[in-house]
Amino acid sequence: MSWTAHRECALEFAQGITASHLLEIAVYRATISERAILAAFADDREQECVGNPNMLRGRVMLDEVIPADSLDGIVW
Repeated sequence: MSWTAHRECALEFAQGITASHLLEIAVYRATISERAILAAFADDREQECVGNPNMLRGRVMLDEVIPADSLDGIVW
């Protein structure tokens, strides 16, 4: 499971998935210890880390739900 240090980046990613796949997407937040970080990557756009899912229990909270785009008007 990957995480970004920038909420805005997470929201942009979630909104892109929602728009392209018509899925409801949730953005979560967590505060974790350095020991829980398995890898970290950084560039000009974002700082991302991969967290150990076993060390996330009880630390993850729902931040925002991005609703799916309406299916109205789509021809199947």
